[in-house]
Amino acid sequence: ERLTRDDALALFRSPDLLTIGRLADLANRRRNGDRVFFAANQHINPTNVCVLRNTCVFCSFARMPQEHGAYTRSLDEVFAEAEAARGNATREFHIVGGLHPKLRLDYYLEMFRGLRERHPGVQIKALTAVEVAHLARIEGMTVPEVLAAMKDAGVTSLPGGGAEVFSPAARRTIADRKLSGEEWLAVHREAHRLGIPSNCTMLYGHIETAEDRVDHLLALRALQDETGGFLCYIPLAYHPDHNELGEALGRTGTATTGFDDLKNLAVGRLVLDNIPHVKTHWPMVTPLVSQVALDFGCDDLEGTVVFERVYHEAGAETPMWLSYDQIVGLIRGAGKTPVERDSLYQPVRTFESWTAGAPLPAVARAEGPEGPTFHIEHRRTPATRRRTLPIVSGEQVGASAGASPSPPARRPGRPRVGRIGYINCYPVYAAIDRGIVPVPGELVTGTPAELNDLLAAGELDVSVISAVEYARHARDLVLLPDIAISSDGPVRSVILYSRRPIAELAGRTVLVSASSRTSVALLELLCRHVWKIGPRLAQARAEAADLHAVQNLPHDGLLVIGDPALLLGARRAYPYAYDLGEEWKRWTGLPFVFAVWAARRSADPAAVRPVYQAILASRAWGLAHVDELAQRAAATSGVPLEICRAYFAGLDYGFGYKHLAGLADFFRRLAHDGRVPDGSLQFLEVA
Repeated sequence: ERLTRDDALALFRSPDLLTIGRLADLANRRRNGDRVFFAANQHINPTNVCVLRNTCVFCSFARMPQEHGAYTRSLDEVFAEAEAARGNATREFHIVGGLHPKLRLDYYLEMFRGLRERHPGVQIKALTAVEVAHLARIEGMTVPEVLAAMKDAGVTSLPGGGAEVFSPAARRTIADRKLSGEEWLAVHREAHRLGIPSNCTMLYGHIETAEDRVDHLLALRALQDETGGFLCYIPLAYHPDHNELGEALGRTGTATTGFDDLKNLAVGRLVLDNIPHVKTHWPMVTPLVSQVALDFGCDDLEGTVVFERVYHEAGAETPMWLSYDQIVGLIRGAGKTPVERDSLYQPVRTFESWTAGAPLPAVARAEGPEGPTFHIEHRRTPATRRRTLPIVSGEQVGASAGASPSPPARRPGRPRVGRIGYINCYPVYAAIDRGIVPVPGELVTGTPAELNDLLAAGELDVSVISAVEYARHARDLVLLPDIAISSDGPVRSVILYSRRPIAELAGRTVLVSASSRTSVALLELLCRHVWKIGPRLAQARAEAADLHAVQNLPHDGLLVIGDPALLLGARRAYPYAYDLGEEWKRWTGLPFVFAVWAARRSADPAAVRPVYQAILASRAWGLAHVDELAQRAAATSGVPLEICRAYFAGLDYGFGYKHLAGLADFFRRLAHDGRVPDGSLQFLEVA
């Protein structure tokens, strides 16, 4: 019996990784036995120039044409780099790159023909669906016509890149104006119809939810039911270094945990019952995690991967390639049987007589016309940057991949308006989301931390903003009257969960959510002045989809906000829970203002005013339909209905004198500790 959507969600939410792994291993053994495949492959990236440089914010590889580090290989340079295959055992060229605005289809067809003529025994796996669609657009051809030409020139299969995650909301945030999920699937459908098999992927560990992951897998499974053309599924771990998304999330180094890496592989094997192979991509998750993954449903260890650039540009610290001896050793070390394959999973070599250190085909570095053609030069981060924003409602700006190398322009008179999707904002935005109250602007959805940065950078005109970030940027902002999010006592959604009493957290590790700076600032004040403790604070990703993973990190305390805090409270996952709203009230006797609405001082008042009126009208509708919104919150979040009702009952969406007093007291305490400018109080004025 096939796994359902609910089954898959239960697997992603379960902390029982070993049981999930055993099930996935059983499913894999039934299909592939103890065999583990790998390929002797060489990666070739002809160009890193990409028209999506400014909107594909998770990518560290792309450059604009004149940006430092941009390159485009001539065909002679590509052929010189490919010479590493001559005399070695390379059986696959893996070719992907940026969406260059001027490279035409003929450039790639000549490349494929030249490689096929020079290396007739090497198969060519080339161009993601995004690249294929880009070429079709600039050539004025159909996707099937481009694919047919590629096949005729020697391409034997397509890689699976560019899928990212199909969720429209997540995709608009991390890869705005890129090929949609439906369009990505359509390209692969056409490839399969033409007899070109392909791989499929999912990028995880960024902003996607468990629901996004499951829906992505089910979409892949449905297309495989239809065409049977997918050879392999590869979950790809997001790397946050040297890209805007990582900076916005405040994350560096490895973005995912080994727990999540193994779970994504195992759940993929169980859900994708019709895709023959599941691959662990060792350049992203390390060779040792990949070795462990061979007992979690994987039957493919990728390959030698000579000259992998894309993930190493994003900070991957794994080797640039592995030798035959290393790969065979990893597979044998896991008690498996290594099988070298070609691009189509046809076995080409087995290793029954292999012993460690025995001579095996070497992997050589290519020498180009000017010395080694391989070079990693991380993208430079400009001192100031204006980020291109995803538009999640109102009119869509821009088109799919390659619509234009320039960022989408906002329409004159259409302000950009920040929106948080957490439950606590339902009463403010529900009528706008449902079209009951039209908003004369373009809504941009993000986490509190993301919207804080975007408003401060001038990329938004009006937005909800956390209280502490308003204090830090008050010279550039003006408060909107009569609207805020506060509590006069327990807030229920800003909770310090702990495995020990608060007094015992001194010197202990407390993980803090990366999504809210106000809550972290409040926690620091309470620790210093009320509880008199000095825990070690460490930032962690703590959205709803991350709860199982973050709970497996070493820690004694965990500060979470919003929906995840409500979920953990409902589960009673920790023996101690400290509501920061309640702790503030006990300390000061005042309500605590967590967030306010503000406009840029430079924004046109004539454009801001109707947005403000729409927000007030939407709030009025929401407060008149609180029970309906509580039922919606319970249905979408998994938080029990009674908790949602109590949560809304404890929140205040007004902004009067008592709220100003609480906010002023918070700012005064922050200024005393040097956490906000001393002059921030003078900007407590409203429009």
